[in-house]
Amino acid sequence: MKKSKIGALIIIMTLGSGLYAQDGNSKGQFSFETAIQSWLSSGYSFNAYYHLPESHWSLGVGGEGGNFTSDFSTEAIFDNGDLLDEVDLPYLIRGEVRYHFKKHQEGLYGSLRFGYEEWEIRIEDETADFDNAFITPTIGYIWYPWERSGFSVHPYLSFIFILDGDEPQPLSNTDFELNGLLLNPGITLGWKF
Repeated sequence: MKKSKIGALIIIMTLGSGLYAQDGNSKGQFSFETAIQSWLSSGYSFNAYYHLPESHWSLGVGGEGGNFTSDFSTEAIFDNGDLLDEVDLPYLIRGEVRYHFKKHQEGLYGSLRFGYEEWEIRIEDETADFDNAFITPTIGYIWYPWERSGFSVHPYLSFIFILDGDEPQPLSNTDFELNGLLLNPGITLGWKF
């Protein structure tokens, strides 16, 4: 039920941005982005954005996943995470609303991401799943090395607030719970056309 509500919200937001783009003569632009850290964690990251014409705003949808095995990662994500053998993020779906401080949409931006994700944790042969919604204020910087379209690089810093998460779950006689606040720095590569 939660997944369908979030999916419906993402679809409405995307369709709404397309309708807004038809009001006037200017055309908006699209971009695709991928987060480097997702690929480094044996995962995936696909994000699509619509940049509203003559505006400071852009709207996006995306999906990510990954596998985390380092003690640093597992401890950051879960209480008692140092005891875990593996932490998987099979999927994350999200929407994003960005405000670019410059109308040409290069440089500093602030955004709000919202979505739904599933985590799976493992100790030896035992597993447990956690599902939760989240909201993520983000600040970042978009840099286009050649023009204000084409290839882009942008570092960002996000603060992930877990909403409506699962209760602690026992695994190998220890309770595990998703941390309520996660710090998420990253670098995204993109292409705007």
